[in-house]
Amino acid sequence: MYKLNSITLFLLLTLFVSACGTKKVYDGDSLMNYPDVAMIFKENVEPYQTAPYTFKLMTIENGKKDSGFLKAKDVDWDALKAPFLKANLHQRKLDKHYNINVFIDTIYNKMTLLLTAIDPKDITAKMSITAKTSDNKIMTLYAETRDAGFFATTEYKLLFVNKKTLQVQETKKYPFMDTKRKVQTLTFLN
Repeated sequence: MYKLNSITLFLLLTLFVSACGTKKVYDGDSLMNYPDVAMIFKENVEPYQTAPYTFKLMTIENGKKDSGFLKAKDVDWDALKAPFLKANLHQRKLDKHYNINVFIDTIYNKMTLLLTAIDPKDITAKMSITAKTSDNKIMTLYAETRDAGFFATTEYKLLFVNKKTLQVQETKKYPFMDTKRKVQTLTFLN
């Protein structure tokens, strides 16, 4: 009995020490330079969530296409924005997890910010934001994310083109089952 308790205590102590071990330190760029997707959506999408705006929603799920025209109040904004908000990099726990490259196009007066994950376990692998250099107005946002679950992995490719399109491409991968694909494209009509 005494031997069993000491072995159990040893295992618990080992697990505790390994769980509290050194935290991996990343040497990426500072969090203060990461985009806040929640703020981008608040400024660029919320104004369109009320009348008189209308949209075309096209959904392609496992090869079957469906589309319709919707008034702003009929769009499921929370479902469309959720993957974008989950991909938000502006979180303290992600500080220094991303390398940032900035490209400036002097011909078209736009700047592209490309963020690439250092840690392959981060949900958002990469994010690209293009803005006008004159006023920093967001033109496009693109992100690739991966949500690895125990039995399934969900990958997203997210695209927002300001005043034009909001698109969510979702791919669910299951072991020993077919991959499920769903693409939702919301087109701004006015």
